[in-house]
Amino acid sequence: MKQTAVEWMEQNMPNISKHIPLGISLEFAGKFQHAKEMEKEQLKDAYGDGINGHRTDFCNRDEYFDKVFRVGS
Repeated sequence: MKQTAVEWMEQNMPNISKHIPLGISLEFAGKFQHAKEMEKEQLKDAYGDGINGHRTDFCNRDEYFDKVFRVGS
């Protein structure tokens, strides 16, 4: 099974819970969960845009990414 970038980052961050208060550690856990949910929706949207490509004005994946995520603006 493939791993998303957010999942990889969550698993590969150093164990900081020993160095920070519990409340902040829980906050990080919540932020990772929110990021994973956002990423899932973005992947679903990208898939849908690919399936419905005839309704978009994107030429290739790089242009699609730049327009959707407003890179460089």
